[in-house]
Order: sequence, then structure tokens, then C-alpha cells
Amino acid sequence: VGDLYAGNLAAFLESEELVWGDIRRVLEQQWQRLSLRERSLLYWLAIERAPIPIAQIAANFVPRLAPHLLLETLHTLQRRGLVEAIATEPAGTEPSALHFSLQNLMMELTTNLLIDTIALELIEETFDVVLRFPLMRAQSVEYIRLTQRRLLLTPIAQRLVATFGKNGVRRKLQQLLTLLHTIQAKPVGYGAANLLHLALALQLDITDWDFSALPIWQADLRQRNLSALNFAQADFVNTLFLEQFQAMLTLAISPDGRLLAAGGASSDVQLWQLHSGQLLQRFAGQGRWVWAVAYSPDQRWLASAGADCIVYLRAV
Repeated sequence: VGDLYAGNLAAFLESEELVWGDIRRVLEQQWQRLSLRERSLLYWLAIERAPIPIAQIAANFVPRLAPHLLLETLHTLQRRGLVEAIATEPAGTEPSALHFSLQNLMMELTTNLLIDTIALELIEETFDVVLRFPLMRAQSVEYIRLTQRRLLLTPIAQRLVATFGKNGVRRKLQQLLTLLHTIQAKPVGYGAANLLHLALALQLDITDWDFSALPIWQADLRQRNLSALNFAQADFVNTLFLEQFQAMLTLAISPDGRLLAAGGASSDVQLWQLHSGQLLQRFAGQGRWVWAVAYSPDQRWLASAGADCIVYLRAV
């Protein structure tokens, strides 16, 4: 700040650029020594943007990583000072647990390397990292999802536009989608969702695109009406869809704080995962408005009642 901005802190913050100096070279040397498994774990922590538990790290890996290998990798990175462990406070009956994240400079370096790698793969039509890592996770909380869009998705989209132009980038993404259909033997994973998110971020016309028989993982499809796309036999996993429902008249949160039940004018009772917004189940309508829903203390049952004057019990 003193050398390059004459002490003007406001101007430095407006630039949104970190001045790394020799620190970057040291971290890049560390990166070059890392194994593929260690780099993958750092990529996931950079995508998550916030401390996460071991169970969530394990669930993210494609293909899945053996538990002992994950623990070994995490311990090695932590010992090198590249990953930090944060102890959470006990919540209710749940004990304290460790969550893992990246040091600030390592977060910045890993994010930049992930952007460079995926952008290069898309330009050269070589699929690897773009298949194994999402640019945006639909199941992330809203502020994390917005951060992923700003720091991962948007820079790659801008780089593609700079390389191919606004008209050429549509043709390029469509070619990549066609190529995805030819590599079914590989663990495709997040590739189709990444292409879809890039196209949506650039507001491209994708009405004739074919996503049939492809995995659509962690896709946020609430931005536009995509009814014209071909999703025949697609494998939707942890994907958010635009939902329409009538007025909600009653809500209930489960005793452990993880589930949200709602009822209303549609006569259906809907069950969501609270932290992700994922619709888990829709119970058949009662024929009349639903006025009240409640969980049993042990959370095994969900009760609902409404205008038909009948109490319904459903196992959850």
C-alpha cells in the first residue's frame, strides 16, 4: 500500500488485487510438490469458500476417496500449514467438531489456479478438472453460491468471451457439450452443469442444446425457463429447480433444525432440507387447505391438519 498506492488504502481496496511478492513464489513452489490427491482437496476447499467438516469433503470427491486416504491427505496438508482446522462450538446434543479451510493466501492462489486450469481445458477441449469440480454448487448456502459465481464462474466466462468473442463462445460451449456425449466411459460428474452455468451466466440462447443422458450435478436451474432443453434420461443430483406453489399458511422446523415442513392452499405438505433448500418429499394433498404442521419430539412423525378437520400422521 505504501510503495504502490502512496498510502492510499481506499485505492488499494478498490483494485481488488493482492500484492504477493515473494510469498506467491513460495506458495507456487509448495503447489508444484503436491500430489494430485492433495491438489484435489485444496481445489474443493477453494470451491467451498468456508470451513467444512471431513464428511462434506469426502462427499464432494469424484470419484470417491477412501477414508484413510482422505485423512492422510488432510493431515499432510495441515502439517505443511496449507490447511487450517477450526473447532466448532457444540450445538445442542451435537459435540464440537473440526472444520477445515484454506489460509487466505492459499485460498487466493488455489482459486486462481483452478480458474486457469478449467479455462485452459475448455479452450483446448481437454476434459479433466472441469469434470471433477463444480464452478458453482447448488447446495451451497446463498452467500457462498453468490461468491462462487463472482470468483469462479464469472472470471472463466469472461476469459472465454475474451478468447472467442460473444458469438464464438456459444459455438464453443455447444461443441464442448457435444464432446461430453462421446466420453461416457469417463467420470463426467460436473462437466455438463459447468457448461450450463457458463451459458446461463453469459445469457446465451441455449434452447436447442442437448443434455440428454448426461449427469447434471449441483446445477442451479432457477434462473431461466429451461423447458425447451433436452434433459431426457439426465441424471439430476443435488440440483435446484424453479418451483411454483400456492400460498403457504403454516411452517414447522424439525427439532434438530435440519428440516422444514410447510403446508398451505395447495393442500400438499412439502418437506425441505433447511440448509440447502432441497425439496426432499412432497406428501399427497389432503383435499383442503393445510392450516397446521408439527413434528413429534423424536422427529419420527410429521402431523398436519387443515380444513377437512382430519389430522394426518406421516413418517419422516
